[in-house]
Amino acid sequence: MIAARIPKAILVACVVAAVAGTAISAQRGGGGNVQAGGSSGAKAARMELMVKAFTLDDEQTKQFRAAFDEGQKNAAPIKLALTAAHTAIGTAIQSAKGQPEIDKAVLEYATQSAAMTSVEVKSLAAAMKSLRAEQLANPRAIDSVLTLVHGMFLGKWDTVPDGKTY
Repeated sequence: MIAARIPKAILVACVVAAVAGTAISAQRGGGGNVQAGGSSGAKAARMELMVKAFTLDDEQTKQFRAAFDEGQKNAAPIKLALTAAHTAIGTAIQSAKGQPEIDKAVLEYATQSAAMTSVEVKSLAAAMKSLRAEQLANPRAIDSVLTLVHGMFLGKWDTVPDGKTY
Protein backbone atom coordinates (compact mmCIF):
# COMPACT_ATOMS: atom_id res chain seq x y z
CA MET A 1 0.00 0.00 0.00
CA ILE A 2 1.26 3.46 -0.84
CA ALA A 3 0.44 4.81 2.64
CA ALA A 4 3.05 2.60 4.30
CA ARG A 5 5.82 4.20 2.23
CA ILE A 6 4.92 7.84 2.84
CA PRO A 7 6.39 9.34 6.02
CA LYS A 8 3.77 11.07 8.16
CA ALA A 9 5.50 14.47 7.95
CA ILE A 10 5.49 14.40 4.13
CA LEU A 11 1.86 13.30 4.14
CA VAL A 12 0.82 16.17 6.38
CA ALA A 13 2.89 18.64 4.33
CA CYS A 14 1.19 17.51 1.09
CA VAL A 15 -2.27 17.88 2.56
CA VAL A 16 -1.46 21.29 4.05
CA ALA A 17 0.00 22.45 0.72
CA ALA A 18 -3.08 21.27 -1.19
CA VAL A 19 -5.45 22.96 1.23
CA ALA A 20 -3.39 26.17 1.31
CA GLY A 21 -3.25 26.26 -2.49
CA THR A 22 -7.02 25.93 -2.69
CA ALA A 23 -7.52 28.70 -0.13
CA ILE A 24 -5.11 31.03 -1.90
CA SER A 25 -6.76 30.32 -5.23
CA ALA A 26 -10.19 31.03 -3.76
CA GLN A 27 -8.96 34.36 -2.39
CA ARG A 28 -7.77 35.37 -5.86
CA GLY A 29 -11.08 34.38 -7.41
CA GLY A 30 -9.71 31.19 -8.99
CA GLY A 31 -10.81 27.63 -8.50
CA GLY A 32 -13.95 25.86 -9.51
CA ASN A 33 -15.51 28.94 -11.03
CA VAL A 34 -12.97 29.27 -13.84
CA GLN A 35 -14.71 30.43 -17.00
CA ALA A 36 -13.70 30.63 -20.61
CA GLY A 37 -13.07 34.08 -21.99
CA GLY A 38 -15.80 36.15 -23.49
CA SER A 39 -18.79 37.94 -22.10
CA SER A 40 -21.32 35.13 -22.42
CA GLY A 41 -20.41 33.73 -18.99
CA ALA A 42 -20.56 30.20 -20.40
CA LYS A 43 -18.33 27.82 -18.50
CA ALA A 44 -15.77 25.72 -20.33
CA ALA A 45 -14.42 22.23 -19.71
CA ARG A 46 -10.92 21.80 -18.29
CA MET A 47 -9.39 20.71 -21.60
CA GLU A 48 -10.75 23.77 -23.40
CA LEU A 49 -9.38 26.02 -20.65
CA MET A 50 -5.95 24.37 -20.86
CA VAL A 51 -5.89 24.68 -24.65
CA LYS A 52 -6.65 28.39 -24.34
CA ALA A 53 -4.26 28.99 -21.42
CA PHE A 54 -1.23 27.50 -23.19
CA THR A 55 -2.39 27.94 -26.81
CA LEU A 56 -1.88 24.21 -27.37
CA ASP A 57 -1.49 22.82 -30.87
CA ASP A 58 -3.25 19.59 -31.90
CA GLU A 59 -0.37 17.30 -30.91
CA GLN A 60 0.01 18.95 -27.51
CA THR A 61 -3.74 18.68 -26.96
CA LYS A 62 -3.53 14.93 -27.66
CA GLN A 63 -0.65 14.59 -25.20
CA PHE A 64 -2.51 16.53 -22.51
CA ARG A 65 -5.62 14.39 -23.05
CA ALA A 66 -3.59 11.14 -22.91
CA ALA A 67 -1.81 12.20 -19.70
CA PHE A 68 -5.07 13.09 -17.95
CA ASP A 69 -6.90 10.01 -19.23
CA GLU A 70 -4.10 7.90 -17.71
CA GLY A 71 -4.34 9.91 -14.49
CA GLN A 72 -8.10 9.27 -14.36
CA LYS A 73 -7.43 5.51 -14.49
CA ASN A 74 -4.75 5.74 -11.80
CA ALA A 75 -6.99 7.83 -9.56
CA ALA A 76 -9.99 5.47 -9.59
CA PRO A 77 -8.95 3.32 -6.60
CA ILE A 78 -7.82 6.40 -4.67
CA LYS A 79 -11.21 8.04 -5.24
CA LEU A 80 -12.90 4.99 -3.71
CA ALA A 81 -10.45 5.00 -0.79
CA LEU A 82 -11.09 8.72 -0.19
CA THR A 83 -14.82 8.07 0.01
CA ALA A 84 -14.31 5.14 2.38
CA ALA A 85 -11.97 7.16 4.59
CA HIS A 86 -14.38 10.10 4.67
CA THR A 87 -17.18 7.76 5.69
CA ALA A 88 -14.95 6.22 8.37
CA ILE A 89 -14.32 9.65 9.89
CA GLY A 90 -18.04 10.39 10.06
CA THR A 91 -18.84 6.96 11.45
CA ALA A 92 -16.15 7.22 14.12
CA ILE A 93 -17.42 10.62 15.24
CA GLN A 94 -21.11 9.70 15.09
CA SER A 95 -20.52 6.43 16.97
CA ALA A 96 -18.57 8.31 19.66
CA LYS A 97 -15.49 6.18 19.06
CA GLY A 98 -12.40 7.16 20.96
CA GLN A 99 -9.91 9.73 19.70
CA PRO A 100 -7.46 7.03 18.52
CA GLU A 101 -10.14 5.64 16.17
CA ILE A 102 -10.93 9.11 14.83
CA ASP A 103 -7.21 9.87 14.41
CA LYS A 104 -6.75 6.60 12.50
CA ALA A 105 -9.59 7.53 10.11
CA VAL A 106 -8.24 11.06 9.65
CA LEU A 107 -4.75 9.73 8.92
CA GLU A 108 -6.16 7.36 6.30
CA TYR A 109 -8.04 10.27 4.69
CA ALA A 110 -4.86 12.37 4.70
CA THR A 111 -2.96 9.47 3.14
CA GLN A 112 -5.50 9.16 0.33
CA SER A 113 -5.60 12.95 -0.17
CA ALA A 114 -1.83 12.98 -0.60
CA ALA A 115 -2.05 10.06 -3.03
CA MET A 116 -4.71 11.87 -5.09
CA THR A 117 -2.62 15.05 -5.15
CA SER A 118 0.32 12.97 -6.34
CA VAL A 119 -1.67 11.52 -9.25
CA GLU A 120 -2.95 14.98 -10.20
CA VAL A 121 0.51 16.54 -10.17
CA LYS A 122 2.17 13.63 -11.98
CA SER A 123 -0.50 13.79 -14.68
CA LEU A 124 0.06 17.51 -15.10
CA ALA A 125 3.84 17.00 -15.25
CA ALA A 126 3.40 14.35 -17.96
CA ALA A 127 1.12 16.69 -19.94
CA MET A 128 3.46 19.66 -19.60
CA LYS A 129 6.37 17.74 -21.11
CA SER A 130 4.85 18.60 -24.48
CA LEU A 131 5.06 22.36 -23.90
CA ARG A 132 7.57 24.60 -25.62
CA ALA A 133 9.81 26.99 -23.67
CA GLU A 134 7.64 30.04 -24.37
CA GLN A 135 4.56 28.18 -23.12
CA LEU A 136 6.38 27.12 -19.96
CA ALA A 137 7.39 30.75 -19.41
CA ASN A 138 3.74 31.84 -19.12
CA PRO A 139 3.03 32.15 -15.37
CA ARG A 140 -0.66 32.99 -15.85
CA ALA A 141 -1.24 29.81 -17.84
CA ILE A 142 0.62 27.70 -15.30
CA ASP A 143 -1.33 29.25 -12.42
CA SER A 144 -4.63 28.65 -14.21
CA VAL A 145 -3.83 25.04 -14.96
CA LEU A 146 -2.56 24.34 -11.44
CA THR A 147 -5.91 25.58 -10.15
CA LEU A 148 -7.75 23.30 -12.56
CA VAL A 149 -6.04 20.05 -11.57
CA HIS A 150 -6.95 20.01 -7.87
CA GLY A 151 -9.87 17.62 -7.53
CA MET A 152 -10.05 16.95 -11.27
CA PHE A 153 -10.25 13.17 -10.87
CA LEU A 154 -13.16 13.18 -8.41
CA GLY A 155 -15.40 12.99 -11.46
CA LYS A 156 -14.61 12.86 -15.18
CA TRP A 157 -11.61 15.13 -15.62
CA ASP A 158 -12.65 16.84 -18.87
CA THR A 159 -15.76 18.53 -17.55
CA VAL A 160 -16.64 22.01 -16.42
CA PRO A 161 -14.92 22.50 -13.04
CA ASP A 162 -17.54 22.31 -10.31
CA GLY A 163 -15.46 23.27 -7.29
CA LYS A 164 -15.50 19.78 -5.77
CA THR A 165 -12.41 19.05 -3.78
CA TYR A 166 -11.23 16.58 -1.20
